Amino acid sequence: MASKTYSMLTTPIAGGTSTGLDQLIDMVQHDPGLAGQNSAKQITAGLDAAKGLIALIKKAAVETDAAKDGVFTMAEVVSMNGWIRDASRPERLVEFTRLHGDDEGGLETGFHLLQGDGGTSTYRGAKL
Repeated sequence: MASKTYSMLTTPIAGGTSTGLDQLIDMVQHDPGLAGQNSAKQITAGLDAAKGLIALIKKAAVETDAAKDGVFTMAEVVSMNGWIRDASRPERLVEFTRLHGDDEGGLETGFHLLQGDGGTSTYRGAKL
């Protein structure tokens, strides 16, 4: 049987965007399932990537006027996606891809450091 770790973060990590999306950072960092399966270093790195994703989403929301009422419509989300994927600004998609991360080939990066790694928290019925 594989041994479990228990590595809750001792220093809280703030979301930093002053949006409702920051609550996701709080939920993830207090997830006992993640703490039971991952080191604090891995959790911190995954949360840092999540913070970067949220900051990029906030910037997209501001730039596309989706942030004006604090609620995203489907059309606004499509517009924000287009802003991130704008071919004339490829650095946006590069940054999103880096922050989102990957877990192929035995190497985890970005938010994938946490995704599917023992978390038990859910938001609107989906695992964080």
